[in-house]
Amino acid sequence: MDSVIDASRSNAVRRGRNLEYATIGWNSLEAVAAIGAGASAGSIALVGFGFDSVSDKICALSCRTSTLTRHTKESFCIELSYCNELS
Repeated sequence: MDSVIDASRSNAVRRGRNLEYATIGWNSLEAVAAIGAGASAGSIALVGFGFDSVSDKICALSCRTSTLTRHTKESFCIELSYCNELS
């Protein structure tokens, strides 16, 4: 029974890591495109959108770091709520 739970958790953790990597990659692409397009078009709104994507990327990196360093559940929840406030 424990091996089934461990396998299920392992699959969920791997899936979560893949989603974190996808989020970081997407936000990086979005930030570069928005800041570049905003700068060339002279649009402060696009540049602002690009910087918002940068803050989302920082949040995703922070969450990824938390899972790598195995913070306690409490500190991870505090960090995650802070990231949600930034977004």
